Amino acid sequence: MPAIQFAYENNFSALEINLNNFHFFFQIEKKEERKKILNISKEKNIDLLFHAPEGISLFLINEEIRNFSLNFYKKIFDYLSEIEAKRMTIHLGSDFTFGISGEKLQTYQVYQKEYEDYFDNIFFEIKDYIKKNRNLFFCVENVGGFRYPFILNLLEKYLGDNFALTLDTGHINRLEKEKRTIEINFFERNRNFIKTCHLHDNDGSWDQHNIIGKGNIDFLYYFRLLKDNDCYFIFEVRPKESAVISYENFIKMLKENDEL
Repeated sequence: MPAIQFAYENNFSALEINLNNFHFFFQIEKKEERKKILNISKEKNIDLLFHAPEGISLFLINEEIRNFSLNFYKKIFDYLSEIEAKRMTIHLGSDFTFGISGEKLQTYQVYQKEYEDYFDNIFFEIKDYIKKNRNLFFCVENVGGFRYPFILNLLEKYLGDNFALTLDTGHINRLEKEKRTIEINFFERNRNFIKTCHLHDNDGSWDQHNIIGKGNIDFLYYFRLLKDNDCYFIFEVRPKESAVISYENFIKMLKENDEL
């Protein structure tokens, strides 16, 4: 896999592969390809992390959709277990907005008990399934429905073992002050469960996925929050050459602040 070779040639110790790229997804679906990926990652001594496809939403209360979504994630988890991957990051998706007499509401705000019970069962099922391989952490990322208050409460109920979190720095930087404070407080309370950190920069206007130093994010704060964790720092920038520049800028920043 060229991506692993690129990571090796540029002295990265870990690589996150995003399965939104259908070429990558088609590869892991084939058993022979999974063997090849495992072998080359071991040969090059590169830890592998994966980002699951983002198009799935768990916010439709429908058993058929729920079962399909969970079975899809379980299948990916099993594929990644064969590859001896270290992390699997997912998005929960988002709820739907509709109008009631001129007011915008989301479905979970109208059917609170139903959604709480629904996601309680989802998280229970996920945590029960992933215990089959405690070396692979199943990480929920801070995007979309992650931020709904009932989801944050349920996550705190289930976090532990290999049910964990991915913290995305760029996603936090886009939030307004009150929402940003809520999210940062959540991560500070649960820092021990943060197993992946996506590093990319922006100016707060949108999710630009810029090179480190091209925005206004305080990366020192996140490094200090997580440096003693069993956490991978991933430069989530594109194209791949931007990861090399981001790494250089990040290391320079750490050295200038006596962190290295």
